[in-house]
Amino acid sequence: MTIASMEFGRNRLGKGDRIAIVGAGPAGVHLAHLLKRRGYRSVTLFEREPGVGGRAMSVRHDGFVHEMGACYIPEHYHEFRRLVREYDVGAFDTPKGHDRSIYTSEFDGTMREYPIAAYGERLMEGLVRSGELGRASKVSRLVQLLAAIRRYFRLRTRLLGDSGYPLGVTPSTAAAAELARPFLDVAREHRLQVMLPYFRLAQSAQGYGILETIPTLYVLLWNVPDLVTAFIKNRLGIARRPVFRMLDVGIQSVFARVATADGVDVRANTAVASVHREDDRVRINTVSAGRTEVHDVDQVIFTIDLPDTVRLIGKPTAMERDTASAITGSTFVTTLFEADRWPVAAGIAYVIDPFRPGSTFGVSGLRDVRYRFPEASAARCAAVAYQYADRLPDPAGETAFAARFDSEMATLGFTGVHAIQRKEWPYFLRFTGESIARGVPWRLFESQGTQRTWYAGSSACFESLNDVMRYNLLLLERYAE
Repeated sequence: MTIASMEFGRNRLGKGDRIAIVGAGPAGVHLAHLLKRRGYRSVTLFEREPGVGGRAMSVRHDGFVHEMGACYIPEHYHEFRRLVREYDVGAFDTPKGHDRSIYTSEFDGTMREYPIAAYGERLMEGLVRSGELGRASKVSRLVQLLAAIRRYFRLRTRLLGDSGYPLGVTPSTAAAAELARPFLDVAREHRLQVMLPYFRLAQSAQGYGILETIPTLYVLLWNVPDLVTAFIKNRLGIARRPVFRMLDVGIQSVFARVATADGVDVRANTAVASVHREDDRVRINTVSAGRTEVHDVDQVIFTIDLPDTVRLIGKPTAMERDTASAITGSTFVTTLFEADRWPVAAGIAYVIDPFRPGSTFGVSGLRDVRYRFPEASAARCAAVAYQYADRLPDPAGETAFAARFDSEMATLGFTGVHAIQRKEWPYFLRFTGESIARGVPWRLFESQGTQRTWYAGSSACFESLNDVMRYNLLLLERYAE
């Protein structure tokens, strides 16, 4: 057994505490919701944007909802689906013609299209040509695939355990070292090559890193057994239900409804300028409409990215500085645009090139409004485009992406492109392999509550809505009264 028990400190969130949450994205709103349900009476959210939502950003244009941030909801997002049911927020829709409308395109100077099944076969053929897989009949390949899936599930259980959210249990030194390694190396070592076409699409196409470099921890966190099984069944034609569905009214509307219905004290348009921790309180300095205010609270919970958190803290501890320096990440620029011509017959296109090491091409995915709403006009098509880079944003990043957008879209065959709205996201902030080997993600969880300070949000765990919410549940299970 490679999982060791964790000893927890005595830090607790008291029900009588004045609690401030920095960031009103999915993590912050969900955490406030859980605290209210547990009877915590004094919870305030500080949000620099005009409203709640964070990376769940839904934009309405010409009567249709476009997701600029979080967009897809798999079946295993149980906590998010609970919120949708309890607060009666919209309905999950199944895009029309789902199986035939998702294409994958590979950029090599020209635009070539493959339905996902055909693209998977092309990747498989590449593995055969490279010698990583032998030639096999369809039946033999299916047997190999099922055996590899079983090996993957056993690997995941061995390294992460099979009870509760895995960042709540410290792995052994050997397990942490394996979790830190690039997943492609681990996949080859455990004879998972037949699954690589799946991982290329399920991991990289979602912007969750490049298999050659991404630490194994994040592949195991995202690719839970329910997701893997659903995806494989869908591709084999055993199940016809789409793996990923969407919310008709937009994901952001869920968090807006929860905050309103729960009566959460949200201070929008309020930027936290600095945080100073004292023996008996935490002092938070905010700026809103040019006016500075001081708020004294008993506990502060940061749901913003960890490097931003440490920059706000007046005197960060050595552990906090080490944690922030251990973070790397990616960039997504999401552009809502219109075009005269959509050059493929698909409602969704994935461009694989940006998910290869050293790529200079940025556009990684496109989603036509007609993918969800076939009644939308075809005269001038509205769509969302994603530009991806496997590095954190820099001050000139959005300008650089914007400058490349028109030329890259032209290369892909679009004409008459007009950008309507653009948003740059620091995306998939994650721990480096070296810091995972040192156990930094688990040390962070052990340190929760030290100096009246708590950490949540995607950079503390993983980018998905499901992981953010499960981490919140674990946090309160271990540390709330």
